[in-house]
Amino acid sequence: MDQLFLVYLTYFLGVASPGPANFAIMHTSLEQGRLSGIAFGFGVFTISLCFGISSAFGLGAIIANAPTVYDIMTLIGAIYLIYMGYNLARKVIDLKGNNVEPPANDNMPSKTLVTHYIRGILIHATNPKAITVWLTIILLATSGQGGKFISPLQVVIGCAIIGLTSFMSYAIFFSSRPMVALYTRIRKPFTLTLAGVFVLAGLVMLFRAWAAFR
Repeated sequence: MDQLFLVYLTYFLGVASPGPANFAIMHTSLEQGRLSGIAFGFGVFTISLCFGISSAFGLGAIIANAPTVYDIMTLIGAIYLIYMGYNLARKVIDLKGNNVEPPANDNMPSKTLVTHYIRGILIHATNPKAITVWLTIILLATSGQGGKFISPLQVVIGCAIIGLTSFMSYAIFFSSRPMVALYTRIRKPFTLTLAGVFVLAGLVMLFRAWAAFR
């Protein structure tokens, strides 16, 4: 198998698989509409591209090999995921256990597109695994297996296109009319399940950060 194809395939499987960022793009698209989902996706893409460029120039390795920096990123990411889960739960149920009715224009942006863009940046910037994935991809590409070396710039450009396509596909697909119609019927259980996923992921990261600081 061609080494560059293997690099792209590995990155695609990583970036397209369900995770906090993709789940957040999905929910934003369902709840706030296509433009909001796209803005959120562009925020995620921006940080992903920054991680890719920094990894290609060796800066990512410095961050990943600096335990304090990496552990602080993990701690911040854990707190942010738990916060996101709490906010999602509040969208469908109040603190007394009563159902919260969706707003009249439930699929219209309640925040500016810039706000959604910034939220996309925050969720990916506080995910230490994102930079680890990029480091793995760069190392795989530059390992020289089979006597073939690949330019890190070639890897970053190709993976950036794959990442952007993946994030935008999530936003477009989940803001489609059939998906929104389905979402309106299962809004409460879906949102609570997603909130649970965020909280659980945050608690796992929090435990790891706590163990590292011990």
